[in-house]
Amino acid sequence: MMTEAIALSDDERNDLAGCEAVIRRGLDVFLEVGAALLEIRRGNLFRDTFDTFDDYLEGKWPTISRAEAYRRMKAAEIDQALTPIGDTPRPANGGQFRELARVPEGQRSEVWTAAVERNDATRIVNNPKP
Repeated sequence: MMTEAIALSDDERNDLAGCEAVIRRGLDVFLEVGAALLEIRRGNLFRDTFDTFDDYLEGKWPTISRAEAYRRMKAAEIDQALTPIGDTPRPANGGQFRELARVPEGQRSEVWTAAVERNDATRIVNNPKP
């Protein structure tokens, strides 16, 4: 943790904003892939060419491990459930989604809102490690 802030120049601030935008897009893509995989699995949309969802993953997307696919799908489920929270920021990384996955489904929104309220919302979203 920093003890003394060192001001950024305007150029550095712009660089930081650009980098953070890329990271945010990456998280959005992570969740979009999870949501797409979830829809494919729930609708059995693989059934025309594969017997099981796991066979589909292995045959169609060999670079995505089964564990990674299921992590993304779980994160997408949690994100969809948290969406109605309003002004509360979304989790910012896979680690935060994994921790929320440990919370009983009906309590996730409440736990996430409490976590954001207890912590500086900027810190929990932009720098989740203390």
